[in-house]
Amino acid sequence: MIGVLGSGSWATSIVKVLQEKSDNGVINWWVLEPEVRASVSNEGRNPLYLSDVQLDKDRLYVSNDVQEIIDRCDDVYVVIPSAFLQGVMDKVSWQSMMGKNFITAVKGLIPSTHQTVSEFLNLEIGINADNIAVISGPTHAEEVSKGKKTFLAVASTNRELSLRTQQTLACDYLTPIVYDDVKGIEWAAVLKNIYAIAGGLTQGPEGGDNLTAVMVTAVLDEMAHFLQIISPSLERRIHDFPYLGDLLVTCWSKHSRNRTLGEALANGKPLSTAISRQKMVAEGYFAVKSLKHIIDQRNISMPIARSIYTILYEKVDVKEEIDRMIKNLL
Repeated sequence: MIGVLGSGSWATSIVKVLQEKSDNGVINWWVLEPEVRASVSNEGRNPLYLSDVQLDKDRLYVSNDVQEIIDRCDDVYVVIPSAFLQGVMDKVSWQSMMGKNFITAVKGLIPSTHQTVSEFLNLEIGINADNIAVISGPTHAEEVSKGKKTFLAVASTNRELSLRTQQTLACDYLTPIVYDDVKGIEWAAVLKNIYAIAGGLTQGPEGGDNLTAVMVTAVLDEMAHFLQIISPSLERRIHDFPYLGDLLVTCWSKHSRNRTLGEALANGKPLSTAISRQKMVAEGYFAVKSLKHIIDQRNISMPIARSIYTILYEKVDVKEEIDRMIKNLL
């Protein structure tokens, strides 16, 4: 059986995708919010996220007991914001997770350990790497939920799990492609959220799409540099869709929470206001703090990422720091 942990927009979209195939059976869904559980069970709609998306309520089992959902399932899709994942997993017996497959759709880092989600599941909880898969975009939930066509990357050290996940998620509008670069794809998904904030920062009064294009060009080099250090590969093609494609859509799309955060700051909004106005978590805000820890520890040169951290976590003049970041682009 299949389970989904999380009730945000991406989790809701994944539930919809999973329901496209009758072979997937009943989808077991861990939902924390009581109003969402009631609405999904009675009407097949998530009232908080993507409320216009109709789900098949007769093929859903909804519970607020995360242990129950994991106990019922063989394959568990993890779609909880990274900042809250450890707290949720602390409520689950680690013995009950052994032998089950965990497919992570989380594009962030665990704040307390500075790990990717697959690293956290493997090293902290003890789940075998062959029981973990990673899925990544470009897959904005708002488009996937409406059946707009796109591609999805699936990566695992276990090819059998990759192929099964590919088959489980494939439908008319979603084409999963299997990759071997587990660490690179997961890190690329983390980095693109951080760099999308920079994409927004170039959309201030003196910027625009032209400047954002220059920023993305520089960002891609910085991303490739980091990935080669953290996970060396001669076969990685940085221009493939899980890397450049996901970066592009997150830097430009109106659906991008991270770009929206950066744009608000560039246009003079206080950080607290920019964050409070967002209905969902901007993963890049949390991830850049852990990234700063890693690049300091390993002495990795990432000036754009450092500028994003400075703007978000140090009391600096935002415009001055943006100007400094732009001058150092090329």
